Amino acid sequence: MADAITTLVLLAFGGGLGSVLRAVLSGRVARYAHPAVGVFVVNLSGSFLIGCAWSALATMNGQYDTIFQDFYFQIFALGVLGGYTTVSSFALQTFELWQSDRRGAAVFNSVGSVLACPGVAVFGAWVAAALLGGGTP
Repeated sequence: MADAITTLVLLAFGGGLGSVLRAVLSGRVARYAHPAVGVFVVNLSGSFLIGCAWSALATMNGQYDTIFQDFYFQIFALGVLGGYTTVSSFALQTFELWQSDRRGAAVFNSVGSVLACPGVAVFGAWVAAALLGGGTP
């Protein structure tokens, strides 16, 4: 396993990579819709990917209770996906919608994100388990 400094460097690199990916995807979506839609898409896709990663590692290792301690899961989930998804952008976009009198869109963004992201994470775990031949997560 890696030492603490190596882990921190890899987390920082992963977080930077995730931030760039977030900016690219949300920027592309924002060309066609409100920036809040871009953040929503990023958070949904990040939730799906974290579910996939969790299930894939659990299926390969056969241990569901130690995934959060896995070095590679931490780098990917905390580093890359931690930089990719963001609560602060979600909060800012929701606030901007509310302030611009698009209250329905602000409520939909809030409720949709809170309900959809965990649901999509479970779906991602299910998809990865099905593709890898593992059991139901």
